[in-house]
Amino acid sequence: EDLYRQIQAGQTKELRIILKADVQGSLGAVVHALEQIQTEDIRINILHTGTGDITDNDILLASASNTLLLASGDEQEILETVFRSIADLLGAESFYHYRPSSDFEGLELVLAMGVGGEERRLFGRMKFGASLCGRVAQSRRRLIVEDLQRSLEPGSEALRGAGGASYAGFPLSAGSGLLGTVAFVSKRLTHFRDGEIRTIQSICDQVASTLERNRLMRSLQEAKGRLTMALDAGRAGIWESKPATGEFAATDAALKLFGLPRWRPLSHED
Repeated sequence: EDLYRQIQAGQTKELRIILKADVQGSLGAVVHALEQIQTEDIRINILHTGTGDITDNDILLASASNTLLLASGDEQEILETVFRSIADLLGAESFYHYRPSSDFEGLELVLAMGVGGEERRLFGRMKFGASLCGRVAQSRRRLIVEDLQRSLEPGSEALRGAGGASYAGFPLSAGSGLLGTVAFVSKRLTHFRDGEIRTIQSICDQVASTLERNRLMRSLQEAKGRLTMALDAGRAGIWESKPATGEFAATDAALKLFGLPRWRPLSHED
C-alpha cells in the first residue's frame, strides 16, 4: 500500500522484484509475463529469481533494496544500516567501507563497524593493490578469502594478524568508475554459507547505483548554483518552459528584463 502511494505520487520510478517459485517452469512464465509489461510511469527491475522457499537472503535483499530505493536521508546513515544488515547475515563482526582518496593515490576508510582504534590506524588508508581491500579496488572484482588463518592469499597478512578468519570484499563501481569498496570480516566463521555471496553482490551493485545517483545529483546542484551565481553577477535571468502545460517560469531578473509583472502567469504569447 505504501509503495502504491509512492508510485502514484511520483516518488518511485522503479519497482524492484525478488521472484521465487515452486518450479523453474512457473518461474520462467512469470518472468516472461513481467518482461512484457510496458509502462512509462515505472520501470520493472527483477533483482533476483529462484526456486524454493523464501530465505533470509531473500528477505535481506528485499529490505536493503527498499532502503536504497527510497533513500532520502543522510547517505552515511543509510549505508551503515545496509552494511550492518549484511554483516548480521554473514555473521561478520566488522565491515570496512573505503572511498578513493582526494589527496593521494589510494583509499580512505570512511565507514566501519567493529573496528578498534589500532585497526583504524592500521587500515585507515591504503594504496591501490595493497592489502585485500586495495586489491579489490585495483581489480574492481570481488575477492573472497575463506579460512584466512591458513590462507596464503597475497595482501592477507594484516587481517590475519588481526585475527580474521574469513573475508568478503566487493567493489562499488558505476558508470563513472570506482566509487569505493566494502569488505566484511569475521573472526569466528571460516566459511560463508551457500547463496550469501550472490545476495551481497546484488546489494553492493545497488549500493553503487545509489552512490552514483547521489553523485550526479550533487553535480547537478553544484552546476545550477554556479549558473545562478553567474547570472546574478551579469544581471541576467532564467526562463523555464513546461511543454506539457504551456506555462513558463522565470526569475525576478528575467521578468524585470522584459518588463513583465511578477503576479501574472506567463504563457507562450509572452
